[in-house]
Amino acid sequence: MLTVPLTVDIEAGYAEDSNAVAGAVAAVVDAGAVGINLEDGTGPPDLLAAKIEAAKRAAARAGVDLFVNARTDVFLRGLATKDRAVAETIARAQRYREAARPGS
Repeated sequence: MLTVPLTVDIEAGYAEDSNAVAGAVAAVVDAGAVGINLEDGTGPPDLLAAKIEAAKRAAARAGVDLFVNARTDVFLRGLATKDRAVAETIARAQRYREAARPGS
């Protein structure tokens, strides 16, 4: 039995479909996780936002207030020009924060 909180890095959720991501999240929550790392990769911000929303709903159904560490790959993958990278990272972070809020 775990005596410390468990978080799991699920990359980009192992699927593009948010329902499939919710299934993966349900499985890791069932295994005892209370948090996940989820990244946007090269996908559009709305895709990760949908995955975050689905993940939070799946965990809530299991009675877990899931912590989501949303990672943006703007710098790693060169998703914005050098002069726009910080602004793009902040915009994505704000979008992902909104997606993680109940009732978003």
